[in-house]
Amino acid sequence: MNCSACSRRELTSIHTHSWVKEHLEQTQTSVIEAVHAEVDALTDDVRSLLMEMIGLPSLAGEELPTQEHVASWLRSKDMPSEQQWPDAGLESDPDYARYPDGHTRAPNVLTHIPSAKNGRSLLLNSHTDVVPAQSPHLFSAEFADGRISGRGACDAKGQVCTWLLAMAAIKQAGVALRGECVGAAVVEEEVGGNGTLSLIRQIKQPFDLAVVLEPTNFAVHPANRGAVWFKIEVQGKPTHMGRWWEGESAFENLEKILLSVREWDAGLVRESQGTPLFPDNPSPVHVNIGIVQAGDWPAKVPASAVAEGGVSFLPNKTLASIKAEMRRVVAEAANVHGLQASVSFERLQNEAYATPADHPAIRLFEETLRQLRNEAEVSGFLASCDARLLFHRGKIPTLVFGPGDLMLAHSDVESIELADIVTAAKALSAFVLQWCGVA
Repeated sequence: MNCSACSRRELTSIHTHSWVKEHLEQTQTSVIEAVHAEVDALTDDVRSLLMEMIGLPSLAGEELPTQEHVASWLRSKDMPSEQQWPDAGLESDPDYARYPDGHTRAPNVLTHIPSAKNGRSLLLNSHTDVVPAQSPHLFSAEFADGRISGRGACDAKGQVCTWLLAMAAIKQAGVALRGECVGAAVVEEEVGGNGTLSLIRQIKQPFDLAVVLEPTNFAVHPANRGAVWFKIEVQGKPTHMGRWWEGESAFENLEKILLSVREWDAGLVRESQGTPLFPDNPSPVHVNIGIVQAGDWPAKVPASAVAEGGVSFLPNKTLASIKAEMRRVVAEAANVHGLQASVSFERLQNEAYATPADHPAIRLFEETLRQLRNEAEVSGFLASCDARLLFHRGKIPTLVFGPGDLMLAHSDVESIELADIVTAAKALSAFVLQWCGVA
């Protein structure tokens, strides 16, 4: 997993547009066509793989059977398969995401394509963990009318299958690359990105580029919004409801705090207007109240109240600034109303990120998609994912791309078109050939 020492200097010394034009022309059309033929030949195999993966309920901390299955599939294609277990210091890392009863118990699975290691390097990344399902039938994959259904179909086992298909096709076509291309099936993305954090901690040198596969409907996202979950706790004075005036409702106190939070929310939206790649209307910036709990008895003035939710924010803000601002807002509101209130951030904490707009990979990926699909979209991702860890902790320019509809992720009707996986694998493989170069 090394990159060439000269590659970063090379990227900064070449005008983006001329660089893209040169590399689109230099990569032989016949090589891309040969790889795309292998994508088609492997399609049924990958369909079976995805359906088998869906049948393995890989909630966070329970991914080991799925990771072993991916590793076995790679070996069946004569591709390297490395199980990368977490290092001893992972769970004490400040970016480690803690979740109830959680410990990282499964390895990342890594593979690579033969290369001369003298060109631009690339990391392909996606996750195998999934969110819980209300109905167990979601862990039984179905295939009908060209569509694969089940938990993880598009988020993100279908994405893992996309980069596996792209890399296996390059290998099957007998193509060696100039620069190194590594694929990583990581764990624990849904609970905060512990698998990718483990990967970053064990990388000796940063890659020249990372592509994180998520359901983007083929859009290329060089940036994504951030998100942080919070808990606001407010105290009251409990009494019997028959003498309510002698008490103080924690629920009503919470309402006063949330009124100030809503005013802060409106200010965040105003400050985010004009952030590159993101829409102004509707703004993706939002303070969401997801859980409210107060009291323990219907005939009792509640002694305490709790609101849990999340703040989504754009790259014009940082995670640290959002937390500091929210602490100030809650403290000031409590002081004005003479209340006892606090806010904490104990769970998901995802930074926003933005790869520089002039990075040549953005234009190259856009042109590659346009040649394949006659259309391409470059925009900001309205969700958060492991990309921000690769960008901020790994110091790697990062794009997000993949087949499938984000609206179906985590839903009871999660599914993905097999044809979209194939198209995305063709786009990705063509990009790999052009970015890394053909030896």
